[in-house]
Amino acid sequence: MTSNKLSRAVLRIHGGILLVLMPSLMVLSTIGLRNGLGTFAFLHSDPLADVGLFQLYAAMTVIGIVLIIGSYQTKSWIWNLVGFLAQITPFLSNYIFAGLYKRTGIAPSWPLHIILLLLELLSLMSLIFQRYNYRC
Repeated sequence: MTSNKLSRAVLRIHGGILLVLMPSLMVLSTIGLRNGLGTFAFLHSDPLADVGLFQLYAAMTVIGIVLIIGSYQTKSWIWNLVGFLAQITPFLSNYIFAGLYKRTGIAPSWPLHIILLLLELLSLMSLIFQRYNYRC
Protein backbone atom coordinates (compact mmCIF):
# COMPACT_ATOMS: atom_id res chain seq x y z
CA MET A 1 0.00 0.00 0.00
CA THR A 2 1.43 3.39 -0.95
CA SER A 3 1.68 6.21 1.55
CA ASN A 4 -1.11 8.16 -0.15
CA LYS A 5 -3.46 5.17 -0.10
CA LEU A 6 -2.64 4.51 3.56
CA SER A 7 -3.23 8.15 4.43
CA ARG A 8 -6.56 8.24 2.66
CA ALA A 9 -7.69 4.94 4.19
CA VAL A 10 -6.81 6.10 7.71
CA LEU A 11 -8.68 9.37 7.18
CA ARG A 12 -11.77 7.55 5.95
CA ILE A 13 -11.68 5.02 8.79
CA HIS A 14 -11.12 7.70 11.42
CA GLY A 15 -13.82 9.93 9.93
CA GLY A 16 -16.23 7.01 9.66
CA ILE A 17 -15.70 6.05 13.30
CA LEU A 18 -16.39 9.64 14.34
CA LEU A 19 -19.51 9.83 12.15
CA VAL A 20 -20.96 6.68 13.73
CA LEU A 21 -19.79 7.08 17.32
CA MET A 22 -20.37 10.78 18.02
CA PRO A 23 -24.06 11.00 17.07
CA SER A 24 -24.64 7.73 18.97
CA LEU A 25 -23.03 9.24 22.06
CA MET A 26 -25.16 12.37 21.62
CA VAL A 27 -28.28 10.22 21.74
CA LEU A 28 -27.06 8.16 24.71
CA SER A 29 -26.08 11.22 26.73
CA THR A 30 -29.45 12.83 26.02
CA ILE A 31 -31.24 9.66 27.17
CA GLY A 32 -29.15 9.74 30.34
CA LEU A 33 -30.01 13.40 30.88
CA ARG A 34 -33.74 13.13 30.21
CA ASN A 35 -34.52 9.70 31.68
CA GLY A 36 -31.62 8.90 34.01
CA LEU A 37 -30.94 5.66 32.12
CA GLY A 38 -27.86 3.97 30.73
CA THR A 39 -24.17 4.77 30.92
CA PHE A 40 -24.89 8.49 31.14
CA ALA A 41 -27.54 8.22 33.88
CA PHE A 42 -25.40 10.48 36.08
CA LEU A 43 -26.26 13.39 33.76
CA HIS A 44 -29.79 13.33 35.16
CA SER A 45 -28.47 14.85 38.38
CA ASP A 46 -25.93 17.12 36.63
CA PRO A 47 -27.63 18.43 33.48
CA LEU A 48 -25.04 21.13 32.82
CA ALA A 49 -22.44 18.44 32.07
CA ASP A 50 -24.49 17.35 29.05
CA VAL A 51 -24.07 20.81 27.52
CA GLY A 52 -20.31 20.27 27.23
CA LEU A 53 -20.71 16.70 26.03
CA PHE A 54 -23.22 17.72 23.39
CA GLN A 55 -20.87 20.42 22.08
CA LEU A 56 -17.93 17.99 22.09
CA TYR A 57 -19.85 15.31 20.22
CA ALA A 58 -21.12 17.83 17.65
CA ALA A 59 -17.61 19.24 17.09
CA MET A 60 -16.09 15.78 16.68
CA THR A 61 -18.86 14.89 14.21
CA VAL A 62 -17.82 17.91 12.15
CA ILE A 63 -14.19 16.76 12.37
CA GLY A 64 -15.28 13.34 11.09
CA ILE A 65 -16.89 15.00 8.07
CA VAL A 66 -13.75 17.11 7.53
CA LEU A 67 -11.51 14.02 7.64
CA ILE A 68 -13.60 12.21 5.05
CA ILE A 69 -13.66 15.25 2.76
CA GLY A 70 -9.92 15.74 3.38
CA SER A 71 -9.23 12.18 2.26
CA TYR A 72 -10.14 13.27 -1.27
CA GLN A 73 -7.81 16.29 -1.24
CA THR A 74 -4.39 16.41 -2.89
CA LYS A 75 -2.44 17.18 0.29
CA SER A 76 -3.87 14.55 2.63
CA TRP A 77 -1.10 15.05 5.21
CA ILE A 78 -2.83 18.22 6.41
CA TRP A 79 -5.94 16.21 7.24
CA ASN A 80 -3.92 13.46 8.94
CA LEU A 81 -2.47 16.21 11.13
CA VAL A 82 -5.99 17.46 11.88
CA GLY A 83 -7.05 13.91 12.79
CA PHE A 84 -3.99 13.48 15.02
CA LEU A 85 -4.55 16.79 16.81
CA ALA A 86 -8.26 16.08 17.24
CA GLN A 87 -7.42 12.90 19.19
CA ILE A 88 -5.00 14.54 21.62
CA THR A 89 -7.66 16.30 23.73
CA PRO A 90 -9.89 13.25 24.33
CA PHE A 91 -6.83 11.11 25.04
CA LEU A 92 -5.50 13.63 27.58
CA SER A 93 -8.89 13.99 29.24
CA ASN A 94 -9.06 10.20 29.63
CA TYR A 95 -5.63 10.27 31.24
CA ILE A 96 -6.22 13.30 33.47
CA PHE A 97 -9.64 12.15 34.67
CA ALA A 98 -8.85 8.42 34.94
CA GLY A 99 -9.79 8.43 38.64
CA LEU A 100 -13.16 9.99 37.89
CA TYR A 101 -13.85 7.40 35.22
CA LYS A 102 -13.03 4.67 37.71
CA ARG A 103 -15.26 6.15 40.46
CA THR A 104 -18.24 6.56 38.13
CA GLY A 105 -17.82 3.12 36.57
CA ILE A 106 -17.44 4.48 33.03
CA ALA A 107 -14.91 2.62 30.92
CA PRO A 108 -12.25 5.03 29.65
CA SER A 109 -11.84 5.20 25.90
CA TRP A 110 -8.08 5.77 25.86
CA PRO A 111 -7.34 2.52 23.94
CA LEU A 112 -9.39 3.78 20.99
CA HIS A 113 -7.68 7.18 21.15
CA ILE A 114 -4.22 5.60 21.23
CA ILE A 115 -5.04 3.46 18.18
CA LEU A 116 -6.34 6.47 16.23
CA LEU A 117 -3.37 8.62 17.32
CA LEU A 118 -0.94 5.94 16.16
CA LEU A 119 -2.74 5.40 12.85
CA GLU A 120 -2.68 9.12 12.08
CA LEU A 121 0.97 9.35 13.14
CA LEU A 122 1.88 6.34 10.98
CA SER A 123 0.15 7.98 8.02
CA LEU A 124 1.96 11.26 8.59
CA MET A 125 5.34 9.59 8.95
CA SER A 126 4.86 7.47 5.83
CA LEU A 127 3.97 10.58 3.83
CA ILE A 128 7.02 12.42 5.18
CA PHE A 129 9.30 9.47 4.38
CA GLN A 130 7.83 9.27 0.88
CA ARG A 131 8.26 13.01 0.35
CA TYR A 132 11.95 12.93 1.27
CA ASN A 133 12.63 9.50 -0.31
CA TYR A 134 13.67 8.05 3.04
CA ARG A 135 13.86 4.27 3.12
CA CYS A 136 14.06 2.16 6.27
